[in-house]
Amino acid sequence: YMNIIPLLKEKQNKKEEEKVEFFKSYSGIKILLLDLIKDSKKGDIYRVFNIEEPEKYEETKFKVFKSLKGLMRQKKLIMKGIFSEENREKSKKGSIMQKRYLNTPMPPNTSILNDKVAIISWEEVPSGILIYSKEIAGKYADFFEHTWKVAKK
Repeated sequence: YMNIIPLLKEKQNKKEEEKVEFFKSYSGIKILLLDLIKDSKKGDIYRVFNIEEPEKYEETKFKVFKSLKGLMRQKKLIMKGIFSEENREKSKKGSIMQKRYLNTPMPPNTSILNDKVAIISWEEVPSGILIYSKEIAGKYADFFEHTWKVAKK
């Protein structure tokens, strides 16, 4: 019995840190996304519920995502995105992302990678939060995978 107490105390002290960070502006969103992917490894799955409005999708693609594509390729992440059906025509064939489409509401502008979730608002001045939580990221990943199965190719 006495041998187990130090082990329990050690487990108690090894709690995973959970936190939330807030970012504002296009450069802030780039930093948010860099923080999201910086600890990832080859084969990790980057899941994204993408921008619903086609105009905002086009604008943000060039202001933010274009510069991150190389890093995502270099890290050899598995890229999976669920887009609004409205964005089907805007999608390019040579993309590094596996894409599926839905005609129903979904969590907008949300990215999930390992133990992190990023939620972004693409208003005039973009803002976003980065959530560090294994539990929350797991729930979002489960929801994404369920939605992925019903989305159209």
